[in-house]
Amino acid sequence: MKDCVYRISDPVTVVVEEGRQWRLKQLSVGSQIQTIGSNPDGSGLIRARCEGEIILIFTRDLQDCAHPAVPKTPRRQDTDASTSPAA
Repeated sequence: MKDCVYRISDPVTVVVEEGRQWRLKQLSVGSQIQTIGSNPDGSGLIRARCEGEIILIFTRDLQDCAHPAVPKTPRRQDTDASTSPAA
């Protein structure tokens, strides 16, 4: 699975990796996650990144509770001097 960006549309519980330990966390609507180019493991979990954390999310939850999103990119400002007002 290639890296993809998703936006959470329904709250979903994920597993957060903290060194050698794991904890559960609920992602709220609007959270953005990016999958990390891996295939699901035997349990159907896939690695992703969310808010700077490495998480595991079920592929089924990804299908049911998220939709593909385009990552936010900064707006390009026009730097052409000919469009600037004359002083």
